[in-house]
Amino acid sequence: MDLLVQILLFFILGLALFAFDAWAGVGLYRAWYGMTHKDPLPPGQKRGFLVRRKASIRLAWALAIAALIAAISVRYGSFFQDSTRVTLTLLAMLVGLGLGLLAAPSVLSRLPGLVNDATDYVDAVERGDRRPGEDLRDAARKATDRATDKAADLAAEVQKRKKTPPSKPSGAPKQASKPNDGTPGPEATDTDEAPSPDTGDPASGQREKPQDWRSGVDDFLKK
Repeated sequence: MDLLVQILLFFILGLALFAFDAWAGVGLYRAWYGMTHKDPLPPGQKRGFLVRRKASIRLAWALAIAALIAAISVRYGSFFQDSTRVTLTLLAMLVGLGLGLLAAPSVLSRLPGLVNDATDYVDAVERGDRRPGEDLRDAARKATDRATDKAADLAAEVQKRKKTPPSKPSGAPKQASKPNDGTPGPEATDTDEAPSPDTGDPASGQREKPQDWRSGVDDFLKK
């Protein structure tokens, strides 16, 4: 949480540095450009150290400021007392300043309009034309209506998806069903089995009784 607060503070510092450059840095940069270049800047061109410069140059300024603070902390020994905290602070400074300097042109260009709207609203409240309580209730009601409409649209979409049957895959092969015309199909027949020795004559359906060994001996003696 402290790191996010530091990033926000350095972001505001980046906006302030850009605004200061737009206010005082443009003239200083013109003088510097006239000393370091043969031809001076055109009279109508406004350029500063940060104003109307490329994003890479603004990021280089953020890196240079963070490096300068790091060198000061190392020089005076505060870095070695709590290196982790100082490192996180330097990272927050680099990120916050970089984002602030990159977003400064768009933020500051909208800032006058926001300030004018705020001052007009305050003047209307002082005259009694606007009431902050009613404005807050109207804003809350509009926000509630928008949230309700979005929830209703979402519920309708969910119900629509539930009613829509899932599509069947087209690549699955379909089995052809045979028409049932009432004709019985071929029945499986049992294989013919050889009669066992003790089953007798299969045509008569009677079992043959085994002969006694003594009757066989009598028939042999009669011969």
